[in-house]
Order: sequence, then structure tokens, then C-alpha cells
Amino acid sequence: MKGSLIFDLPEEQTEFYIAQNGIHYLSILQELDNYLRGKIKYESEIYSEESLINFDEIRSKLHDLLKAQGLLLHE
Repeated sequence: MKGSLIFDLPEEQTEFYIAQNGIHYLSILQELDNYLRGKIKYESEIYSEESLINFDEIRSKLHDLLKAQGLLLHE
């Protein structure tokens, strides 16, 4: 099976850019998620309880926003 995306340039330049760079956006989101997870799981002794709660809330919000769009970081 093959798939193709067709854009009318320059009118759809923004959409083309997003489609072309989607993997980079995904990579950055995954890296942010892993960063926050690492702070919570492996560096908890150097942060206050409030900071850890904030890290967890940010991570949860990230997952909620992705889920609302039908997207997942992990498969």
C-alpha cells in the first residue's frame, strides 16, 4: 500500500510544512515527555513535592491534549 499527500503550493505552504516536519514535532513531544518523566522518576530527591506535582500535571496535560486529537506518543 502507498499513500500520497498533494498540496497546492504556494497556497498550502503551511500545511505542506506541517506534513513535511510532523516527525520532528513528534520527536520533540516525545523528548519533552521523557524529560518530565525522568524528573519525576529519577530526580525526585532534588525537587520539592510541589515541583514534582507540577511536572506530573504538565505531563498529564500533554497527554490529554494529544489524546483529544486522537494522537499518542507511545504505541
